Amino acid sequence: MSDAAADLLEAEQLKAGYGHLEVLHGVALQARSDEITCLIGANGAGKSTLLKTISGLMRRASGRLEWQGESLLKLQAQTIVGRGIVQVPEGRRVFPRMSVEENLRLGAYLRTDADQVEADFERCLRFFPRLKERVGQIAGTLSGGEQQMVAIARGLMARPRLLLLDEPSLGLAPLLVEEIFHILQGIHQEGVGMLLVEQNAFAALSIAHRGFVMETGNVVFSGMASDLLKDPKVREAYLGGN
Repeated sequence: MSDAAADLLEAEQLKAGYGHLEVLHGVALQARSDEITCLIGANGAGKSTLLKTISGLMRRASGRLEWQGESLLKLQAQTIVGRGIVQVPEGRRVFPRMSVEENLRLGAYLRTDADQVEADFERCLRFFPRLKERVGQIAGTLSGGEQQMVAIARGLMARPRLLLLDEPSLGLAPLLVEEIFHILQGIHQEGVGMLLVEQNAFAALSIAHRGFVMETGNVVFSGMASDLLKDPKVREAYLGGN
């Protein structure tokens, strides 16, 4: 995709917090709809707060946060979804008493294009063949990895231009992490941009185009993901040295 064709999310001097506690202290970040962008950092760095601010769940925010040149700071969460930014939350948060199919279809609750919704439902099952086998199963009875697949597929049903993923590998066995990241690459190749928050820094940087490193509410490193993988300071702090 060319620069002209890519939608751009851009934050500048972005501040946000809870009550009187400021968590983001002037973040600058860009994410494009034709790339995978990853955001790494330790627990408490503000990564999840940043995603919540982008998706409209964090109401106390200031600075600049724009998507396609439009400010997101005054928009409601459902409006932001309608603009093409969709968050897959940390901890999966599936509806445990509903079936896999019902969970996925809830992701399309804003859409009125019924034929395309059906096509996207089938597409999600192609991405996640395990879910096709369990389409009528109650989501709360699935394994953690399968619930993560449901959460990602539910996000895709909203037809995002930019998918925000909060710790998709959390609590998963290494083989499942590898499978999930392989599927994310396939989804991206079909035209979905991603902003990926991930503590598994090596896995995230390995599939990303660009990366940002957060510490205590600020971005402290940024650049091409391949360069960050080789950066001695990033390797020492987040990739286990050698």
